[in-house]
Amino acid sequence: MIEWSKTRNFAKVQDFHSYGREVLYSFVCEPFPDNLDAYITQEAKILASKTASIAYGSRYPSGDGQHQQWHIKEETAYAFLTETHTEFQPTYASAQSEFNILWPLSLHFLERPIPVSGHVRSNTGVPLAASIQVTQAPNVFWKSSPTHGAYHLFLPDGQYTVTFSATNHIATTRNIAVSNNVPSVNLDVILQRI
Repeated sequence: MIEWSKTRNFAKVQDFHSYGREVLYSFVCEPFPDNLDAYITQEAKILASKTASIAYGSRYPSGDGQHQQWHIKEETAYAFLTETHTEFQPTYASAQSEFNILWPLSLHFLERPIPVSGHVRSNTGVPLAASIQVTQAPNVFWKSSPTHGAYHLFLPDGQYTVTFSATNHIATTRNIAVSNNVPSVNLDVILQRI
């Protein structure tokens, strides 16, 4: 799954499991910056509140290193694991009913804007697999896609200093303002080859 995901650089990941009727969130393998942890926690609560007729809850994952956690840590994806239903093997009719409960959650997830996105390229025009570090999120390092140079950052509202670096290129730093209530920031970055 990791190797396949690296070739896609997903902006969003919604992993459905059974059972429990809960949205699982955050990265628990190592300490995550408080601002990002609070942001992802709130986003999970919002998702859980979107279910129809039956309330879903939200919580930290019960294990470390799960699929959606890797996407949060490595690709800053908007990633959650949703435990559906009340049993592991529901009947087909019951699963259809659960789908109707989950559809508003799924729709909200799909329509959720990406706060910051863009592409990182060399001045030669080649897409770069750049490292991306946000000063206000220490010890978290994200990457752009080696295939297209695409990246995406899900961040809480605020001012950020973002550094883009790649092998044999001069790093560059940009200051950005993020507001999740306004149109997304599109920030394309060109790195000069050494």
